[in-house]
Amino acid sequence: MKKTIAKAIKEYRLSHGLTQLDIAIKSGKSIRSIKRYEKGDMIPSINTLEAIFDKPIQNMLYSNLIMED
Repeated sequence: MKKTIAKAIKEYRLSHGLTQLDIAIKSGKSIRSIKRYEKGDMIPSINTLEAIFDKPIQNMLYSNLIMED
């Protein structure tokens, strides 16, 4: 699960042309934390995930379930 979240954060950042600094500012976390999230060394809180992805966690889970079907 950690690696899936890490991959999703990095892919989101790159696909939106964002830097780790952009994500850090957006989420209120340090660049060091963002690097650790992207490496899978640390799992962000639900609030942090919502801030990074700009959507409620329910929407992320729901769209992920649809993609798996």
